[in-house]
Amino acid sequence: PARHALPLRNSCLARVDGILVHYLVRRRWNVRRQAVCFHGFGASALSWERSWNELSAKLNSEVIAFDAPGFGLTERPPLPLTQAGLDASQYRCETSARIAQQLLSIHGQQWRSAPKSGNERSLLLLGHSLGAIGASLAALCLQAEDQARALLVLESPAIFAPRAGSQVQTRTPPRLSPPAWRLSPILMVLPWLLRRLVYNRRFWEKGLAAAGGADARLVMHYQWPSLVEGWDKGLARFVASRLHGQPEEAGIIERLQEAVRTNGLGILLLHGERDRIIPLENSIRLADTLNANLVRMKNCGHVPHEQDPVAFAANIAPFVGEGG
Repeated sequence: PARHALPLRNSCLARVDGILVHYLVRRRWNVRRQAVCFHGFGASALSWERSWNELSAKLNSEVIAFDAPGFGLTERPPLPLTQAGLDASQYRCETSARIAQQLLSIHGQQWRSAPKSGNERSLLLLGHSLGAIGASLAALCLQAEDQARALLVLESPAIFAPRAGSQVQTRTPPRLSPPAWRLSPILMVLPWLLRRLVYNRRFWEKGLAAAGGADARLVMHYQWPSLVEGWDKGLARFVASRLHGQPEEAGIIERLQEAVRTNGLGILLLHGERDRIIPLENSIRLADTLNANLVRMKNCGHVPHEQDPVAFAANIAPFVGEGG
């Protein structure tokens, strides 16, 4: 059980959206800014542990990072392999968006008490790689007046922008998912394969080397969730849910454009110049499409918040307004 494997003294458990969620909180008293961090595929809230002190100090903010369903120590609910079961799956980025909203409520919604001003951003939603989808959905769920107080930070985002000369796709992509019954091999074979890979330390060393490198502590952070019962089934359920139905990111660029244009949502992109997983060129196109600022981080790969947490926080600070 997750309660027997909590990794840090900052670890918390809360039942959110019907799921027992594990999250980390870096409290900062008497502040009126909150930041919520969304991790990428294969990672967990522990990915943000290395940068949360810098984020808290430089942004003058409380920092919350949580494990999305299917990852980390968060509960893995059953996934019925039926059309209705997959349609209602909790292993989706939209679930992460709801979790973020409820964790902010649990922790007092201090960001709402910040005085409204033209350049003040009292709510920060930071999404890395696949987590950029959940962070974007959380931003889009905000009321119009709240979007004007929010900054969406997309780090190496797995939101793919149109190439030069093509238009932003305005129609939902065609359904690509196989019938529900064809997903059963994923739920049977993938857990077996994951167990063979994840318990091998060299698997993480090679994988994290491709993302930009990692020391022993970081490798341990990535391995830690495998201590929890059912971790392999949870990841397989997430993959099956991603393959079912329309992509959650369908139309998300157009919706973000509208939120920026109409409600004043702030968007900032950061991308490592040495990223070998998602090309820097994607963030260049995405920043241009969204009319957003892009910070190119030198000597960083796919995970700048792990590889250079000081520079990562310092690059965000100028965009949060007077309180940063």
